[in-house]
Amino acid sequence: MTLIVRTVVFFYLLLTSTILTTSSVHAINGPQLIGFSAESTALAGSGHVAIADTSAINTNPAALSLIQGTRFDVTAGALQAFLHHSDGFGNNNVAGRNNVYALGNLGFATRLASVPGLTVGTGIFTQGGFGTDFRNLRTAFGTRDDTTSFFRYLKFAIGLSYEANEKLSFGIAPSIGYADIALRLLPGTSALPSPGLPNGFAGLDIRDRCARNGGLGGLGDQCPSDIVFGVKVGAMYRVLP
Repeated sequence: MTLIVRTVVFFYLLLTSTILTTSSVHAINGPQLIGFSAESTALAGSGHVAIADTSAINTNPAALSLIQGTRFDVTAGALQAFLHHSDGFGNNNVAGRNNVYALGNLGFATRLASVPGLTVGTGIFTQGGFGTDFRNLRTAFGTRDDTTSFFRYLKFAIGLSYEANEKLSFGIAPSIGYADIALRLLPGTSALPSPGLPNGFAGLDIRDRCARNGGLGGLGDQCPSDIVFGVKVGAMYRVLP
């Protein structure tokens, strides 16, 4: 399934760049959102290195050593993107549909009394659940059509942090993640081969069930999906006590 997802994403990006021809691009940090808890969000990203809650499992596992005792966190939030699109086909600052998507995290961590300096934790983190949705765009083929994309990424991680001394800590967090994607690129548009377009064109329509209900559709619901594995390592040095 890895090959399917990568091929589809590449195909979508290639067609988007050649057919929609946007004049400018603005980027975010992809699925690696900075704020994974109320505290880290309130710090506007400055807590990405060290934050005293279980979101450290997903940002810097070494910071788990800041937790004293046992901690359980539940985070819920919403993501709403305000997107606009312009191109050379008569689409001038067209507003996308400002859909609201649900985000949430769960985390648990405890300092082990039996192993001095060791803190362990586990968490589930949503790192996706957002996309684009433009309707009734003018196309290069003289038609009006839609283009949408939707990406979800859910990660389960286990974190360990060892406090070497009162200033220095090390951490590691292996993880397993689930990702799926739904894409629609001018699904109602097609063109026969021509000298300027030797292969013709057929719109792309990958099932969008994953995108329904604010991103809370079922996992593996007829969308291209993949299971990924990873590991995050980190270190933290406290200059001040």
